Amino acid sequence: MMNKIKILAIDDNIDNLTVFQNLISKLLPEAEVFTALSGRKGIGLIVKEDPDVIFLDIMMPMMDGFDVCSELKKDERLKIIPVVFYTAHLVTSKLRIKALEAGSEALLTKPFDEIELVTLIRILVKIKMANLFTLNQKELLAKQVSEQTVELEQELARRKNAEALQAGVQLKLRKGQIALLNIMEDLKTENKARKQGEEKYRLLFTQMNEGFALHEIILNKKGKPIDYRYLEVNQSFEVLTGLKAVEVVGKTQMEIFPEFNKHRLTTFGKVALTGKSIQFSQFAREFQKTYDISVFSPKKGQFATVFKDVTEQLRTESELRDSHKELSDLTRHLEEVREEERTAIALNLHDDLGQKLTAINIDLAWLARRIPPEAPNLSEKVISMQLLLMDAINRVKKISSELRPSILDDLGIGAAIEWQANEFSEHSGITCKISIIPEEMMIPPKQAIHVFRIVQESLTNVMRHAEAKRVLINLIQKENKWRVRVKDNGKGISSEKIKDAKSFGLLGMRERANLCGGKLTIRGEEGKGTEIVVEIPFG
Repeated sequence: MMNKIKILAIDDNIDNLTVFQNLISKLLPEAEVFTALSGRKGIGLIVKEDPDVIFLDIMMPMMDGFDVCSELKKDERLKIIPVVFYTAHLVTSKLRIKALEAGSEALLTKPFDEIELVTLIRILVKIKMANLFTLNQKELLAKQVSEQTVELEQELARRKNAEALQAGVQLKLRKGQIALLNIMEDLKTENKARKQGEEKYRLLFTQMNEGFALHEIILNKKGKPIDYRYLEVNQSFEVLTGLKAVEVVGKTQMEIFPEFNKHRLTTFGKVALTGKSIQFSQFAREFQKTYDISVFSPKKGQFATVFKDVTEQLRTESELRDSHKELSDLTRHLEEVREEERTAIALNLHDDLGQKLTAINIDLAWLARRIPPEAPNLSEKVISMQLLLMDAINRVKKISSELRPSILDDLGIGAAIEWQANEFSEHSGITCKISIIPEEMMIPPKQAIHVFRIVQESLTNVMRHAEAKRVLINLIQKENKWRVRVKDNGKGISSEKIKDAKSFGLLGMRERANLCGGKLTIRGEEGKGTEIVVEIPFG
């Protein structure tokens, strides 16, 4: 039976918690919802219940959502739980960045989109499972490494003691017959220690997590491998294969599995006869499992296999890849929705508000012409109103263009980049040169908006950080791809900044390139500037 999805909601408004709890019960009947009216109570519930997903209201008294998230990320066990911020207020870029820096996986606005909410919860549950698996594996590996290190240190100490003992034996031999009795006693002690060491290694052999099997190769008269015999196996071999030692030791592979993989025989025979070790992964049809296998030859004619079952690991990795793909698809969908919303807002500003402001301006002009000369104060007031109104009209046009430049839809990507470059030069004073080949370049709308946003973000970074005097923009259609290049002559971005996970502008550009199926490359050289290159395949 599938375990229930455990969801924790933290909000200082009990009505909001009730609505959220009812919504989850409707959308995810298999989910169990816990609620808390404060950040401190929420942290207590997190420790007690270990939820799969946490929903946090940003605005709370005493301890807000960011404070709660920061507390969680300090704990190695709690920081793997995905966190989703939500708010009823307008979500700005600054707020999104702050949410990501606090360690959240997503930021939602109320009311929630039901499909988006369910998809996000299922994805985050998978991410938590993958994170938990990774954490457990790390802890297990650390424990194994620590135990084996202690054993190796003990063995090294034993060898050093043995060497010191041997030197003492030689010294005593030179001193005469009397010392011989003492030497014989020391040799007895050493033999006892060696036997104890052999017993310890035998114990390690039987208790190691990896399966182990020692074989001898069987050759025909021409020296060609035709089968191999099991000489010894450990307990992990029995666990990983389901075969008991008494069922295989002394028997050949053909006796146990008449239809075994003959290609595997060739591989094992080569190791046994040449002494060259190999490693590979293979699906064993007889066990219906996938193993990582290391093969080596302890002496000619024999080979040993050390293997571990990676079937579950591969399944988890496959699920993780699927989750990443779902997240990528969700990101693409959200980006498209955001661009559609920007376009709709820009059109409303331009067509509705812009037209109304223009109509008011016309009425003011009509009114100004009819003010009698004996009312100069009224005339000055109307002129002041006209200036304010013109400023508002220009501001509406600027906001509309920033949301979605109409020139991109009307004249294409080339004209839009030229317009953006002119705006950049006018506001920054930095010279901007453009080269577009061919001049009438046509890029599909969904890709064109991503190319435009990448160029826009690149120019913003130049103005904020580069300290440049000149920028070159190249847009070339070459073979089966479009190539965009933005190069400045500023101080140059450092390799640390390029790799910085908190460089959200660069991360956004990379994500846009990925959404187009393309690749973004960033290069910086101190004192010579920064170069950003985007290559996007046709279609």
